[in-house]
Amino acid sequence: MSHAHYEMLINLVDLYQKLNEAETLDASGEQGISHQEMMKRLKERIT
Repeated sequence: MSHAHYEMLINLVDLYQKLNEAETLDASGEQGISHQEMMKRLKERIT
């Protein structure tokens, strides 16, 4: 297995773990934050 293929697989595993976490939060009724709030936080971090 090439290094590039290995990295791709690691990234896919990471993506699926994040998706699973999001689906679990959604199923539990977790609201999270809005897109507007997320953008505000990101802008604060980069300025």
